[in-house]
Amino acid sequence: MVRTSSIVFFLVSIFLLTDKISAQDKVEINGVLYNSGSTVTLPCDVGTLVVKGVRGGLYYDLWRNGDWNSLPSNWTISDDIPNYSPYYSIGTDLVSGGVLKIHMYSSMSGNIASPYVNIVRPVPGQILGESDVCSGSSKSFSLQNAIGSVSWSVGDGLSISGSSTGSSVNLTHGGVSRNTFVKATISTSNGCGYFEKTKKIIAGTPIIGGILYNGGEWPEEICNGQTVWLQANSHPDYASLYDMVNYSWSGVNSYLVSDLGKNASFSFSGVQGQTASITLSVSNSCGTSPGSATVFRTLSDCGGGVITMRVFPNPVNDYLIVESTRQIKRTEIYNSAGKLVKSIRESSKNLDKSNKQSVDVKTLPRGKYFIHVTTEDGVNKSQIALE
Repeated sequence: MVRTSSIVFFLVSIFLLTDKISAQDKVEINGVLYNSGSTVTLPCDVGTLVVKGVRGGLYYDLWRNGDWNSLPSNWTISDDIPNYSPYYSIGTDLVSGGVLKIHMYSSMSGNIASPYVNIVRPVPGQILGESDVCSGSSKSFSLQNAIGSVSWSVGDGLSISGSSTGSSVNLTHGGVSRNTFVKATISTSNGCGYFEKTKKIIAGTPIIGGILYNGGEWPEEICNGQTVWLQANSHPDYASLYDMVNYSWSGVNSYLVSDLGKNASFSFSGVQGQTASITLSVSNSCGTSPGSATVFRTLSDCGGGVITMRVFPNPVNDYLIVESTRQIKRTEIYNSAGKLVKSIRESSKNLDKSNKQSVDVKTLPRGKYFIHVTTEDGVNKSQIALE
């Protein structure tokens, strides 16, 4: 009896070792075997799958936990299935596809393998094409996996040039810029039913509905020296589309602290009662929007104790004028890389213990610079542009 058991154990061990070395891992889906790595097309009417793992003709338990398993989006393994089970019961959403990977486990041999298959659903994909259509031009858009019959429609600002049916369509734009869309309506030929695919598009140049102040409404006055967070006000339904356009921020009596495209922060600097402004212009491949967004606000000391200063003209060509309500001790100009390129101290005859000075910038390369003006109350920072 002992000898028979030893022989059986030896044969099983040899089989398992041979199985690990040479056998092809497989995934069984609803009774059909597929080699690991293969592509499996599932009909639209198949919603629940019974999935098993196979190696060398043997079925192994599946280990539910861990990163070895993966499912397509919107697929779920039934909660009734334990961690170790001879199969998975998987619910699908009838249209999603992707990688289905399982993990086989043996109490005798431990981890066996993680076979996988690529699930494909015979349904239409997304609309392919650029994010804008310029005035007077034509652009082509197409549908991924255009099964069945496809008809196209568009929103305001766009028109279809040529046929409105088929796997692709040509769109043109003329007139006023606007946020719009192109839509494909698909009647499938495989029993999957009807689908609608929509792609949002900017017809012409981008449209900005103003500048938001700290996420809300602007106050009537701005505290001198205050730093605020600003955001371009785009239509919420087109927010992702406006992540791809170009933003250009500028200001008067204000200093650009950070530029993050759609968002920016500014610090205000000037003399009490002066007007500060922030301007935002936007552009895409069609050009720059003809109407920029500008906000004007009056500067206030907000209780005093804030350095009051103005730097003009800005942009500047040759001489920059610096005025302050405090005595200027030092003026420094830094380039966009943070390198000090010009410095004037109190001992200079150009300052002469004055509240006003003229700074010669003719020899500096054109571009954006940062000016730091030190008075008895501290340092005031602004951004200037040399043109």
